Amino acid sequence: MKRKADSAVQSLTSLFSKEGKLPRYAQVDVSVDNRGSVTVVVASGEDAVWVEFGAGVYHNGSPGSSPHPHGAELGMTIGGFGKGNGKKEVWGFYENGELKLSHGTPARMPMALQSPPFAMIFSLSQRRCSGD
Repeated sequence: MKRKADSAVQSLTSLFSKEGKLPRYAQVDVSVDNRGSVTVVVASGEDAVWVEFGAGVYHNGSPGSSPHPHGAELGMTIGGFGKGNGKKEVWGFYENGELKLSHGTPARMPMALQSPPFAMIFSLSQRRCSGD
């Protein structure tokens, strides 16, 4: 089991940080948590939610929908979490004092698309921090 978990961490770390697919380097940490007889692979960090579920209608469909196979059931719909900016085609935010415009990002779904898929653990604080 440890070997499978370590392999999953390497694979997910690569998928979360794949260059060219995201507008910037995603701040996501992938780790293994052993809970008795269950081993859990956890993706955490301020960008984990938007990398998994996407942000914005420009890449992901209409507000209230989700390209993610579990998005709707988990309440992670486009424009439905964070500041609600994902309902717009473009929105702005400040990074290091500079205004940045964003169309959001496509849902990458590295956890959901694993075979077999991993259980997804996201905290409410991550949902609030998301730009969508």
